[in-house]
Parts: sequence; C-alpha cells; structure tokens
Amino acid sequence: MKISDDVYGPKTLASHLNRAAFAQPAPGAFGTHKRNGVEGPGFWKIDLAVSRLVPVASTHNLELRVEVFNLLNNFNWGNPNLNFAAGAFGRINTLEGDPRIMQFGVKYAF
Repeated sequence: MKISDDVYGPKTLASHLNRAAFAQPAPGAFGTHKRNGVEGPGFWKIDLAVSRLVPVASTHNLELRVEVFNLLNNFNWGNPNLNFAAGAFGRINTLEGDPRIMQFGVKYAF
C-alpha cells in the first residue's frame, strides 16, 4: 500500500525505493499503489553486425561476418526487490542482460 508519492529513495543499489513510502495492507485487502507504478533502473545495449561479400571466382563468393552483442559491454542492473515483507525491499540484487558476446562467421557460396 502506498503512503507517500515519493516512492524512490536515493536510487542506489542499497536503497532504490523509499521504504517509508509503503506499508503492508490489511489482511485480505488490496493495496492502493497502481500496477506497474514503480520503475527500475534503465536498460540499454548496442548490437552490431558487419559483413563483407568477397568475390572469389566468377560464380563463387565468400562472406565474412562479425556480430557483436552488447558492443560497449554496458552493465545493466535488474529491478529492485518489491516484496515488502523481505528485508531486501527496495534493494537491487540482480543483473539484466548478457555480457559482450562476439561471433564470427564465414560462408562460402558456389
């Protein structure tokens, strides 16, 4: 249940949400906070694919390909813990996304 409109704390890993802005609703009752009303930290990544077609003979081609996922290796934090009964309420304990992944490919067409 929401008590205050200031639901965000200092937005650090240890206290992303303001615990004093929430309270446990009465047993059998619903809370007053709207659904999806809390946002976690932002998420972004850049994916890149580069390919080059090299002619080998009149009817033969060689394709060289490089693909990079999360090009800048950005570190994305997960969403805060929303279980009010937990001691870790409002803390961010998880990661989202993958680390940088690179893959190379060669295709010979004839």
